[in-house]
Amino acid sequence: MNAFRALFLFACALISHSSTQKASSSPPLAVVPLQTDENSADIETSSTAPFLPITLLPFTQLAHGLRSGPITIIDPRTFFIQDLHYDGKGPDAHFWVGKGTWPSGDGILVRNENQSSLPLPAYTGQNVTITLPGSLTYNKIDYLAMWCITFKHNFGHTFIRRRPSTEYGVQLAPFTRLAHGLRSGPIVAVDKKTFFVSNLHYDGKGPDAHFWAGKGPEPSTDGVLVPDENGSSKSLSEYTGQNVYVTLPGELTTDSIDYFGLWCIQFKQNFGHTTIPKNVTIPEPNGNPLYTHDNRRIIRVQKCCALNQVLLEGGCGSSEERFNPPMNVHEHNSSHIDDEPIAAESIEFVPFVQAITCSHQKYPLDPEEESFPLMKNGSLMVLNTQNILSMDNYCIETVNLGDEAGSRWVTTAILCFSSGNVPLSSTFFVIYAVGIILSAAALILTALVFLVVKEVRDARGKCIVFYSSSMAVAFICLVSAQFSGIDKTRCRVIAFIVQFFLVSSFTWLTMVSIETYCKIVLHNKEAYTQDGKRLRIYLGVGLLVPLLTLIISLLIDLIPDIPTTVLKPHFGRNSCWFDDSKESLPYFYAPVGIAILVNLMVAILSKITLLHFQKTLRADVNWKTLEGELKPMYRSCVFLLILMTLCWVTEIISSVLQSTEGFWTAIDIINSLQGVIVFIIFVAHRPVSNKLCKKRRKREDAEETQFPLQGRQESLLANGHRETNQDFLTTLHRVDSTELE
Repeated sequence: MNAFRALFLFACALISHSSTQKASSSPPLAVVPLQTDENSADIETSSTAPFLPITLLPFTQLAHGLRSGPITIIDPRTFFIQDLHYDGKGPDAHFWVGKGTWPSGDGILVRNENQSSLPLPAYTGQNVTITLPGSLTYNKIDYLAMWCITFKHNFGHTFIRRRPSTEYGVQLAPFTRLAHGLRSGPIVAVDKKTFFVSNLHYDGKGPDAHFWAGKGPEPSTDGVLVPDENGSSKSLSEYTGQNVYVTLPGELTTDSIDYFGLWCIQFKQNFGHTTIPKNVTIPEPNGNPLYTHDNRRIIRVQKCCALNQVLLEGGCGSSEERFNPPMNVHEHNSSHIDDEPIAAESIEFVPFVQAITCSHQKYPLDPEEESFPLMKNGSLMVLNTQNILSMDNYCIETVNLGDEAGSRWVTTAILCFSSGNVPLSSTFFVIYAVGIILSAAALILTALVFLVVKEVRDARGKCIVFYSSSMAVAFICLVSAQFSGIDKTRCRVIAFIVQFFLVSSFTWLTMVSIETYCKIVLHNKEAYTQDGKRLRIYLGVGLLVPLLTLIISLLIDLIPDIPTTVLKPHFGRNSCWFDDSKESLPYFYAPVGIAILVNLMVAILSKITLLHFQKTLRADVNWKTLEGELKPMYRSCVFLLILMTLCWVTEIISSVLQSTEGFWTAIDIINSLQGVIVFIIFVAHRPVSNKLCKKRRKREDAEETQFPLQGRQESLLANGHRETNQDFLTTLHRVDSTELE
């Protein structure tokens, strides 16, 4: 494949050369490959050897969305740029070449692919061929860039000469934590122009905050503003654990600064910084900091132990075992994760050292049993739990997963979990999913019973229909999130749907309890059966409460202008639910807690009313008739309240406290079977079961009346049955009663 590509590029070189030169019988100009010495003189040309295409690194991504694929020199004057992207918003942007270690205003303008000198338009993935002006050839320049002449701003560049190197930077200390939640992992001085900031956190509340660099022991007004990872000089927004590359502007290098940090220009406040030691050698810029010299993508990963060490049972220790991460790496943006990983042969894993501190235990994943792809921003997806972990919760290290049979050294993810959250086996998730599916089916069946059977289709029955349907939708969404592919948008949508229907289910549970109380109070009144007005009230409340909760969650989560002091749900950030238990408090546990409290008060009030009627209405025929129906209604509400309360209270406790893994596994499996228990409580329990049996007996009796009474004895005798006169008279009496009804 590489040979075919080289042949194709060579053909392009011949065509391009013939189109820019007058016809001649002499062979095309040829150049020997670049020398690897960055300080070498101009490369000599040969009149006999054919020109060999030279592949350069993609453009660095410094501003205005500039990025590209590999850039190829296809002849001494022609550059072929693959997959060029640029937003077109630079006021005076041009292709630019020159000499020096960094693009500057001393360069030369290069016309675009249409031979125009106008400012460059937007590019959206085009392949572009440009030609150097005049007699200028690639061996007379050091870089190719996109440059804004008006503002003297480098949008991105690639170097013509680069030396083979295994230097990947110098690790510095994390940012000091002085204000606005600023913290980070180690900072790497990739080269004298570029910093890699790992696991950056900042609350975004500084009114005029910027990356900042300068001379002196700490940041001051004498420093220089450093554009952010997108080349923007606007005030920094919130960071929640991202890895970012930041490039020093203009001629500024690490040789001319003592610190790098975050500074608020308006209030002259230092939010935090790191210092640049003078006793280390930081590499010179040598191309694109995102790529190796041989054009492989650099993926920086957090290593648990120091270089040349592995993780042993007693901690880190020296070893000759290789550090060779096995995980796939996926491209992604704010809403989508590519299904296909980046090709493994085009990746170079570069570690930086940062141990994780775990409150309870570290848990190594087994690559033979677990799948845990890595995102380019440093987040780790653990597929069997559907969690997306930040760098606070994992690191990568080589460990021995062998047993008595022998050693098995692997490089894997070491996860930091509380004892109640250790990743569980795929078998558990299959059992859990089966329980959820059974519950969803049982809830749908419960709703159908109360919807279809006329005898139970009153206001209370319809409230049960809404309750069961809400729970069923929530359970179906949960199993969908558990086993479907993950992307951020789908996660957020599922999380909002689950929130709405779970809050809705608790609201309808409250309506069921209130209607049960109304039936007890109104047992001797006409309103006992005329419940249409109450049902309309229940419908309004049952829709309004979850809808208001959802709207408030959406507004606070999605509107960026709302200050981050407000506790945001952060749906979909690390999982398809709230990002943290404290964040779910006002948007889920608070309305659920209120619903449980109201249900408890209604249950107490209903019990008091039942006891009062039992004492005062002992001789009341109407009460005696309905007592056998009302008491089971009350019991079913109490049973359901106990079930729901226990399920969700244990859910809250499990996210706060720690216990044995087996205990919480059993609780989770029981919770997954809520729907089955709901079916037993409402359908298999009185009075519904009695009404269903009575309906069935009536249907059987109706079928019996289809036989002539005179022929009944003969029919029975013909089938080998004997019937006494008393039996026949009993049957006759039952049929007569049925006809009277």
